[in-house]
Amino acid sequence: MQTISQLIYVEPNKNEGFNFGYFIKIFQNSDSKNLQLIGECNNCGIVNSAEDAYKLTLWEIEFNGLVCRRLQSKLAASAIIMPCFTRPMQGENNIYTHMLTSQAIKTSKKDIKRVDKQFANMIVNAKKVLTNLGYQVSDKIIMTGFSASSKFAQRFALLYPETVSCVIAAGMSAVPCLHVKELKGHKLNYPLGVNDYEKLIGKSFNANAYKKIKQYLFMGDLDDNDPVKYDDCFTNEERQIICDILDENIQKRWTKMADVIKSLKLKNTHTYLIKGVAHSPQGMDKILNEQLHEIIGEKQEVNKSV
Repeated sequence: MQTISQLIYVEPNKNEGFNFGYFIKIFQNSDSKNLQLIGECNNCGIVNSAEDAYKLTLWEIEFNGLVCRRLQSKLAASAIIMPCFTRPMQGENNIYTHMLTSQAIKTSKKDIKRVDKQFANMIVNAKKVLTNLGYQVSDKIIMTGFSASSKFAQRFALLYPETVSCVIAAGMSAVPCLHVKELKGHKLNYPLGVNDYEKLIGKSFNANAYKKIKQYLFMGDLDDNDPVKYDDCFTNEERQIICDILDENIQKRWTKMADVIKSLKLKNTHTYLIKGVAHSPQGMDKILNEQLHEIIGEKQEVNKSV
């Protein structure tokens, strides 16, 4: 069968719970109608308007091919969901929606309020769209991302563990979400932990569901792109906790982060430090190929040409 690709744009729909449009990119390497959902936040840098977000997200999903398209090329049938979130950059409204920061979760600013819920509602809506097209859609989504969107991927999985089967995150910068309320004498509020989860989400954290999520976290050993330094990425309090429980240096932090993950017995979370790579998804393809069946699970078919 010839590879078939189809791009769908879904308009904003406040009745369905999302104030921004989103793209669905269907990619078929076979005749299979069993379709795996893949989610990745748009990662457009400085974006102020909905029109800019639309144009840059369209370019990103069609041509840039970050982590989601790397995975999509390996599957028999899949669909990427990518939102067209704006990123306000003015004064106090400098809110990094693409990273799903604590400011993004807590803001009351119109339109961007609770972009996490908006993305969850987009997933529900996309399942209806794809089902109407005759596909049998996976129950759970694989979240992917690079740099800012890698944080979005892992943070969304922490907030909605029942919705996600797997996280593939590159350029992680050694700032993971952890499923604990405190560590080394520090209370871990979102996005560092789940101490304030019930207040934010309105229900108890499902630790069992979170532990079942397969996570593959990547960073290059030459990566010095450190979001911890910047106020739009982390608050002063979050920054201090990260430095205290892990390290101020990004590379030392990665090593200590891996040790913390082991100590917390997150057996499904795997960390990879790629040699000779800076801030890039480069080097993860070999591992994706080696772990592909484990990553996608037994039900989803792979592209046999891989």
